[in-house]
Amino acid sequence: MLTDAEILKNMKSGEITISPFKRLNLGANSYDLRIGDRIRSLKYNNAKITIDLTAENQYNFYDIDLPYMLLPKELIIFTSKEVVGCRCETLGLLSPRSNLSRSGLIFQFSQLLDTGFKGIVSGVIYNPMDASFWIPKNLRVMQIMFTRVPGEFFKRYNERKWSKNTNQFKIEDIKYKPDKEWRRADAKL
Repeated sequence: MLTDAEILKNMKSGEITISPFKRLNLGANSYDLRIGDRIRSLKYNNAKITIDLTAENQYNFYDIDLPYMLLPKELIIFTSKEVVGCRCETLGLLSPRSNLSRSGLIFQFSQLLDTGFKGIVSGVIYNPMDASFWIPKNLRVMQIMFTRVPGEFFKRYNERKWSKNTNQFKIEDIKYKPDKEWRRADAKL
């Protein structure tokens, strides 16, 4: 894992991107990412729905500005306020902040930012409790740690044609995209 001094050194060289950067969010071996200004909620009016994971963009979302009261049994999609990038020799590892992990909320997101990734990080927060939670602006929701990747690559994340989550820089860019083999037009079941 890179130290705080190594993270800053790699930001100066362009190997790591964190923008906007807030020095207070830099830890000894990590950087705290904040929740973006808007969240996204699934619109289903408490009706039972069926979601087909092989269909593209079938979700009906509505966007909400923060702050927001997360109700019991509600799920929201969030993005990081920061654009994060790992250029050639670095990858990022994500984790919920330990303080929030003890809240009872359930956080879910990819825990890996591949070498070659640059964009906002998205995830979900689910409230399984009977209590409501106040979600303020700029909540530090997850931390990213960086590590060096030794060796050569055939293709980095941004160089692969099938990478689905490239060029996401705002919450409106976040869409569910099934893997190529499950898209209805491609499916050979």
